[in-house]
Amino acid sequence: MARLQASGVPEAAKAAEQVLSKSPTACAVTLRSLRRARVAGSLEEVLNEEFRVSVACLGSADLVEGIRAQVVDKDRNPHWSPATIDEVTDAAVATFFAPLGDLELGLTAPTTIGDQQ
Repeated sequence: MARLQASGVPEAAKAAEQVLSKSPTACAVTLRSLRRARVAGSLEEVLNEEFRVSVACLGSADLVEGIRAQVVDKDRNPHWSPATIDEVTDAAVATFFAPLGDLELGLTAPTTIGDQQ
């Protein structure tokens, strides 16, 4: 984000502003997901992991907060927890990738994609 903001390109600064307005946790999870997909052994592995992340997102407090801000109260002022990307911990992000046990999508045998940050 800092490089986008410092680039001097108006579109880059606008992109950074848009990303920074989103859930910091969701941004961190998305980045880790993309990085892990890059080193995955197959599309099926990526889809299995995307399913895990999607299920975890459904239980996320930020999902509820985003819906509140956009749909319920329509104040367009979400209060993310944590509030900034710097406050998002690796441990919090890792919970989105935790195996689901019997609820796994199961396109491949259970594997662990390299833990790319």
